[in-house]
Amino acid sequence: MARKLDDGRPLKNMDGLRLGARVRMQGVQPELLLALMVLSDLCRVSATMVIVTAILNGKHMENSLHYVGAAIDFVVDLVVDHEPWVQELRDRLGPNYDVIEEAGHIHIEYQPHVGAVT
Repeated sequence: MARKLDDGRPLKNMDGLRLGARVRMQGVQPELLLALMVLSDLCRVSATMVIVTAILNGKHMENSLHYVGAAIDFVVDLVVDHEPWVQELRDRLGPNYDVIEEAGHIHIEYQPHVGAVT
């Protein structure tokens, strides 16, 4: 069975970064574009498929960084333990980004921390 995006379109390539059909990008913060570039590169070098499911779309907690264009949700197509992959993403993004494993997806947010070295 062919894998499909959330709008039912089949995936042509089996690795890389894809935006789901409902993902809204208008108003995204520049720091989040950098995170998407880092995420896309990690997908390429690790032959992994990621589908971004939310940026400025969807329902989130009241003060979520999604509403100001500073957070991404995505699902990752890894059959094996994905913790080393997630740790590599954290290392590549650095201390001003949080990478959080949540139920059914992974969340990235740009949130500079006091005292973090950039």
